[in-house]
Amino acid sequence: MTPPIAILLSAFLFLGACASTTATPADNRPFATVGSLQEISGVYQNRGEGDERYRPIYLSALLWPDDASLNHAEIDTITVVQTAADVVEVTARQGRQTIKSGRYVEGEHFRIEDGHLHLGTQAGMAGLKAGEPLLGAYRQEVELGLDTAGQGKARQHTSVAGLAFLLIPVAVDSTEEVRFLRLSTLPD
Repeated sequence: MTPPIAILLSAFLFLGACASTTATPADNRPFATVGSLQEISGVYQNRGEGDERYRPIYLSALLWPDDASLNHAEIDTITVVQTAADVVEVTARQGRQTIKSGRYVEGEHFRIEDGHLHLGTQAGMAGLKAGEPLLGAYRQEVELGLDTAGQGKARQHTSVAGLAFLLIPVAVDSTEEVRFLRLSTLPD
């Protein structure tokens, strides 16, 4: 290998990228401590208020991330109702029409830790589909709860490490916080 090609190849390998980002809505408030599921019962706006420089985040997309049939932008509201001590029923609506509903059981679908609902961790490999520029591992965690003003709040933490274009090492860590307006609370 000729010296200029070796130098160029070495430069590409050492130009690995590391990035860390945090995105929050204006007037972001910290999580409040949720003591019971009854405290989160209510009707929430589906489209979240986040950093306006990024794509919109929908509560329905956090609750049903693997449902490709849902058009999250068409869902107006998410209703959360505690139906038992450790169970919440969640309903997505467009106007008065129910689009999807689900039942979430503590210990099976989420856990409460530090007053937040942790929906669990997703991990896997990126770059296994044609056209994806990054090949590597990813990990994503989602937390839901209320902020100190009583609005819905989500924190999505994503970490990715791998090779971009099978050549450049990349490590990215991203935290995004979103507020979901609480349109109403439900009577006890």
